[in-house]
Amino acid sequence: MLSTLTIMESAETESEVLGLGLSVIALNLGMYIGLPAFGIVKAIQFRKN
Repeated sequence: MLSTLTIMESAETESEVLGLGLSVIALNLGMYIGLPAFGIVKAIQFRKN
């Protein structure tokens, strides 16, 4: 979360806020949904083998 605040502080114009905001949302989705889902899938595959 601290890195997302640092990223958003660098925005100076409205278009930069929009672009960086979307990238921060994508980053957070990847960290909090994508990475755990990937880990769960790999754990299931590991248990089957």
